[in-house]
Order: sequence, then C-alpha cells, then structure tokens
Amino acid sequence: MAVKEKLKGIYAITPEKFDEDKLFADISKCLSGGITVFQIRYKQKVSHSKLEYFKKIVDLIHSQDAICFFNALPDICICIPRFSVAFFICICNSSR
Repeated sequence: MAVKEKLKGIYAITPEKFDEDKLFADISKCLSGGITVFQIRYKQKVSHSKLEYFKKIVDLIHSQDAICFFNALPDICICIPRFSVAFFICICNSSR
C-alpha cells in the first residue's frame, strides 16, 4: 500500500501512561481494524525495559505495513532505528 493511501482516515494515538500488555493488545486490534498510522506518545525517562517494549511495538506496527511516529523524548527515537518518522514537539510556556 502506498504511503498516501496509509495516511487516509483516522490514526491511533497511544496514551502516555499504559499497561504494556493492554496497549500491545489494543494496537493489535487497531491493526486488525485497518488503522495504518500510530502516534506513540511517551515523554518520560526511558528505561532499558521500556525501550525494548517500544521496539516490539514498532516491529508489530511495521509487520502489518503500518506507519508509526513518536511524540517523545529524543532518546527513544535515537535508539529505535526502525521507526518510520520521528518528531519532537516542544511546547513553550512563556509569560512574555
């Protein structure tokens, strides 16, 4: 499927706080239902075990020819070379 076709419709956004088994199952259900784009949100410090978990999530998403991108701290994106797109969102709260 062409990237242009994958980007049509809705996409899933993961919660920042989650149970790993439930999130994996939920992503699997979304993939089965035709979701082809996932935004993975995680703005906390990443442990080695959490990094390994995200690698499994990326592999699951890519195994179904879907796209994922991270809205996360840079260390996740640097350590997972198999992701499709990484971007970082900075929200500045300025009193000026």
